[in-house]
Amino acid sequence: MHYAVWWNQPRCVEQLAKLGAYIDARDLKQITPIMLAVRENMTECVKALVAVGSDVLATDDKGRTPLDIARFEGRRRVGIWLQDHIKKISQKGSKGPVHVFNYVDFPDPRNKRHGSESDSKNIMDTFKNLNHDVHIHTNCTLIETQAKFEELKKNWTLNALIIIILSHGTDRYSFQTSDGSIMDLHKLRQMFGDKACPSLKGKPKIFLANFCRGTFPEYVQDAPSYPGATLISTKPKYEVPHNLVTIHASTEGIKAVRHVHHGSIFIICLCKILKENPKWELKIIFNELHRLMKEIHGTTPMWEGFPPTEDFYF
Repeated sequence: MHYAVWWNQPRCVEQLAKLGAYIDARDLKQITPIMLAVRENMTECVKALVAVGSDVLATDDKGRTPLDIARFEGRRRVGIWLQDHIKKISQKGSKGPVHVFNYVDFPDPRNKRHGSESDSKNIMDTFKNLNHDVHIHTNCTLIETQAKFEELKKNWTLNALIIIILSHGTDRYSFQTSDGSIMDLHKLRQMFGDKACPSLKGKPKIFLANFCRGTFPEYVQDAPSYPGATLISTKPKYEVPHNLVTIHASTEGIKAVRHVHHGSIFIICLCKILKENPKWELKIIFNELHRLMKEIHGTTPMWEGFPPTEDFYF
């Protein structure tokens, strides 16, 4: 990576990053590629390195960040660009965008997920208040869903990935897209394994899955009404992901509860907790989610984690 910068080859920087090269490798003087690009006044290389996720706050052996180096070396143009970029990051304050896939309508009108529009609004209000960019994808087909996830895979600027899925479930790890096709959560998560998605290697990937995981209702009193589901068996084989957490609305084989007017119990409880306790760590949020859903006669949520799972804050 240092050689690509030395020869002022921003396209080479991008290609090396996609091939899995370590973006913030250091030489003997603890200089990273972006520090070298700043020192040599190579603005396009700096932009390319930032685009693939280089750490703009890393320090050299003298404790200087790339912006400090720009000021020390008199690199005014690249310094201004870096300063503006860091300012945007600090103002935005987001650890990653939230992408919501809400499947409301299906080929059979009887399968419409009444109340799910309330989920989208609740999620939008909650996560916007937490300074996240929220993207709502409603009624996507299988092809549209796959295309969006392929697009996310190629985004080297992400520091984290938060996915919320709202749909009908067909088995424990499958859900329907709005054209009636079946999408496998195992295969979906496999797309973000370290080999398949080097851009998110070592970064947190949070999946929140709200769909029925079977045909059995959980034994609760006075549970709201909800539509049925079918069962389709799959036996996926896949690379075990890392740094990935999925929080399910229900345990395996259990239906997810949704109120026809107010939305999903899972989303209602999750958003309530985040609004009241925005600085809580994810595992604490899950414990409170478990308590609250039980208290209001919802389903029992399930935590599924693939280590290493570091502390995560929305």
